[in-house]
Formats: sequence, C-alpha cells, structure tokens
Amino acid sequence: MKKTALAIALGLFTAMAAHAQNDYSEALNKAATGPQFTVGSTTFRIIPDAGIQRAAPSGTAPAASARMNRSSGTQSQNADALGSVGPFVIVPRQPGVATQRAATSRSAASTKTADGNLDAFGVAVNTRSGQPVVVAPRVKVFANDAATSRKLAATTGGEVVQASDLDGSALIRYASVADAQAALAKIKGAKGVEDAQLDVIENFREKQ
Repeated sequence: MKKTALAIALGLFTAMAAHAQNDYSEALNKAATGPQFTVGSTTFRIIPDAGIQRAAPSGTAPAASARMNRSSGTQSQNADALGSVGPFVIVPRQPGVATQRAATSRSAASTKTADGNLDAFGVAVNTRSGQPVVVAPRVKVFANDAATSRKLAATTGGEVVQASDLDGSALIRYASVADAQAALAKIKGAKGVEDAQLDVIENFREKQ
C-alpha cells in the first residue's frame, strides 16, 4: 500500500510539474513579439516585456526563495521568476523600464562592467525549440583582424570588450540589445568581416 501511495504521489507531482512547465513555456512564447534574429541556423525572437535578474544564491530555486522571504516579511527579487537561463532568472519588466533604460543606457554602459548592467540584457525565445535565452547587448565579430573590429566598434557606437589579434574575433558591447541589433546589420555588411552575431546565453531551466 505504501509503495502504491508513493507511486501515485510521484506521478501526480510529475504531472503537475510538467503542466507548470508547459504553462510557463507557452506564456514566454506568446510574449515573444519582438524582432527576430539568427545565430548560425537558429532563429530567435525577442520578448520585449521580459528581463533578467541574478538567480538566488546557493542554488536556491526561485519559488522556494520567494516562499522563504515571504515568511520573513521580505520580498524576494525572484518571486516573479518565469524560469532561468544559466545564472539568471527571467522576470517580467516593470512598466516604463524600457523607456527609462533607453534614456539612461548610454551613460550607464560607460560606467558598468560587461554584465553589471542587467537592465541592458534581454530575453528571446528559440523559435524552433521554444526555449528562452538571455540576449546580451553585445555582438560577436569574426573579422580578418582585430583592427577591423575596433574600427567597427567606434563607428557603430560600441565598446570593444575583447579582441584577438590571432584570429580576428572580437566582442563589442552596446548600451542595449536594440543598439546591438542595429549595429549588427552594419557590421555584417562591412568589409573584412566574415560573420557577426548577437551574443546569447543558453542553458535554460524552467521554473518548477
């Protein structure tokens, strides 16, 4: 009897978890109404109203962290998390955040580290698998030499994070994902550039 009850409980838990995962995936896919972009042969679509935060410390799940903080009277930064990508959790953007970011992103970009200004990061959905990715405000460039990438960064309003004199690869940071997308079109068509793509972070784990 105990084994049967345990099996039923596990079955119910699995079914509930799968249902929750489907709900979150469906919600994220419906929210992906922004511009499309490709990385290699994979197409992604931006989720305009989604942003990211650092995940709760010590591997604490977003939902569990929220419960613990509510019991102590503290609001968790991960309480509204829709899922996670690597070390980040996906959260809804507050109304007006996009506008505020557009007004302040350029000055913020000059004072923040490569991933310090998380408001500049975005979220997109893989149109093939339905899984979300974090989109960094950066462009990966594969050019003939580092000098080409440095020149392109200067002409497109970006900042070189790293550049290799050995293979010509570079990473250029911009004030926002929108700025990176705008620069990407110019960089791809530039002389001496073999390829260029937005910098995405994968490894998705859905909220359970």
